[in-house]
Amino acid sequence: MRIGRRALGVGIVVVGVAMIGVGAANLGDSSEASGQTDRSSTSAPTTTEALALTTTAPPPTTTPPTSTSPTTAPTISTTATTPPPSVDDFILAYAAATVSGDSDFLFTTLLPDIHNVLGADTCRTWIETEILALSNYSATGAPSGPSLRTLTVGVTTISVDRYYEVPITFSFQGESFDAVAAFAIRDGQVFWIGECR
Repeated sequence: MRIGRRALGVGIVVVGVAMIGVGAANLGDSSEASGQTDRSSTSAPTTTEALALTTTAPPPTTTPPTSTSPTTAPTISTTATTPPPSVDDFILAYAAATVSGDSDFLFTTLLPDIHNVLGADTCRTWIETEILALSNYSATGAPSGPSLRTLTVGVTTISVDRYYEVPITFSFQGESFDAVAAFAIRDGQVFWIGECR
């Protein structure tokens, strides 16, 4: 007995519809067991179901929907989860920038009031010719501060309310120096203080 193409196509469609019905029944059973109702069973067929009814190919496999159980809103903490910036950590980043030649980092972390008063070009040149020539830069003691400090930059007075000083050591052109470096924390960021020349 020979089955024609048309009969074979109708048979595949019937089998496909039966598989969709079994899948929908299984989904309905699982939602009833969890106490939920499946509202999608009363809606129009999806694009996938409509394609399965009009094609002779077997229906695509579907992934059951994820749980639609109610969720609770996340709790928002009112305490800071990010620790405040550390002058000690900044000194390590500053030293790394002098080693790697990162003049952009050094320029953007120079207290903005300084390059606003003395000029961006003057400060960039100073950073590239002198600050990047520093080596072995490290802290030799703990930061002191914060304190309120008034600085004179050029002919301008700048007020810094979170001013820190740290004893440091560094080498410049083969000589070792001990000094005190100055830093400020503004808007959650550590800046270094120097006078561009």
